[in-house]
Amino acid sequence: MGIGAIRRFGDCDPRIVDACSKPADPMTGPASTSRNVTTSYALRALRGISVLALTPYLFRELGTAGFGTWSLLFTVATVFSLVEYGITLGVTKHVAELGPGDASSLRALVGAAAGVMLGAGAVALVLSAVLGVTAAGLAAPGEHEAFTVGAIVIGAAQLVRLPGQAYGATLMGLQRYDLFNLGESLTVVSFAAGTVAVLELGGGIAGLAVAYSGSLVLGAASWALLLHRVRPGALAPPELRASPLRRSIFDFGWRTLLIDSMDFIAQRMDTLVAAAIRGAAAAAPLAAATRLISGVQSLVLPFTSVLLPMVAELHAQGRRDELRRGFVLSTRVALQVSLLAAGGLAIFAGDVVRTWLGPGAPAVTDDILVVLMIVQVLILTPVPAGRVLLGVGQLRAITVLAVVEGVANIALSVVLVAAWGVIGAAVATLATSGLLVPLRVPLACRAVDLAGSRMLREGIGAGVAACAPALACMVAIRLLLDPGVVRLLLGLGVGWGLGAAVAAAQIGPTRLRALGRRGRTIADSSA
Repeated sequence: MGIGAIRRFGDCDPRIVDACSKPADPMTGPASTSRNVTTSYALRALRGISVLALTPYLFRELGTAGFGTWSLLFTVATVFSLVEYGITLGVTKHVAELGPGDASSLRALVGAAAGVMLGAGAVALVLSAVLGVTAAGLAAPGEHEAFTVGAIVIGAAQLVRLPGQAYGATLMGLQRYDLFNLGESLTVVSFAAGTVAVLELGGGIAGLAVAYSGSLVLGAASWALLLHRVRPGALAPPELRASPLRRSIFDFGWRTLLIDSMDFIAQRMDTLVAAAIRGAAAAAPLAAATRLISGVQSLVLPFTSVLLPMVAELHAQGRRDELRRGFVLSTRVALQVSLLAAGGLAIFAGDVVRTWLGPGAPAVTDDILVVLMIVQVLILTPVPAGRVLLGVGQLRAITVLAVVEGVANIALSVVLVAAWGVIGAAVATLATSGLLVPLRVPLACRAVDLAGSRMLREGIGAGVAACAPALACMVAIRLLLDPGVVRLLLGLGVGWGLGAAVAAAQIGPTRLRALGRRGRTIADSSA
């Protein structure tokens, strides 16, 4: 069902049309993109700071057993987060495809999306309650009841959080990532504050679950209020009646959820497989090396996350040349950033491991880190291609690839971990995700009629050439200096600094000054 079908199910109340047709924001185009990307990076930084600050605090206050119990509950909440993001990607796409004056269709779409997510919230509540009762034995002694209460509370919060995510996805579709990120920031900050307040008052695991659930509800409410501020008539209550529009949203949503789930399984389940076969102690080097993955991904994913609504809008308007140009540029940027970041960590893997984990880290940790960093370059470079495929509605091929990737990774990990030890899990990821994810690039090129030679020349080739001087300098420093912290800091500092200089030269002084002016405009408008 396409966007024309969405329009057929719109409510044509002229008062709604007038309210929704009001311009959302005077800033559009490059300034809007800069604002979205900047706030996305800021949100990622805020989350990182929160994790770094709260993790040791929770560990000390809850103790080892209590921290383990809370980690189980937080894993359940993470699964729900994957559900809310995966299902609502289709909402973001459809909203972006609608014209700015198509108010009745927008309201119908928002109501249908909220209805779908309310149903998902009800399912989440049931599953969480069942898990809280049946899996309470996994909690630490004395924490069984708290685990059950916490699971039910977190599940109940999904009745508000998931419909609220539909409003957040609408903001993203309107290319107001800054407002979406504001709501997410409120969630992060309120959870941090609530955590300290609850634990200082002796609330324990159950109180911590209440604080977390409250932060989820606050974020959802903020998205609703922000959407009302931007497009007053678009804020529709959940539509519970069955309709082709709801079926369309659900169909797109479960496919994107499947894709994200398979990517998650392929790239994040290796530690569990290694622990199950070789034991938790043997899996520790893999778990430690995996922590660095998030750091590398945080440099690429914030700017690629804003691509979906842009692609959907350009595709719907027939602006194919702009779409192709943006696809090539974003691929080159993703390659340069991931190659410099992951390449630097791979080149100085031994220094990174000894400095971070200490001399007692197993020697295999170095090899695992090198393999995983190679994987990051191979899977982060095609991220823009995946967004392009989603934006133009080409889901079948990417869904099949994701399923094959997830299943093959688990199967190969079992075989290689049993044969080679924990390094086998990293090699399995390289042999599956590292080979299958890059296939999204030629698929996306075909979907938008982009010549593969152009992508190789202007995207891949230009990105590799831009990184070559920095990588060469890092290799030279590694060969000339003795291992240690000095070599690590000097190598990464010189390499990444040279990479940044090359990137600035690619942009050019005129564009850099223009970006500076846009940044000041964004800051002034925010103030």
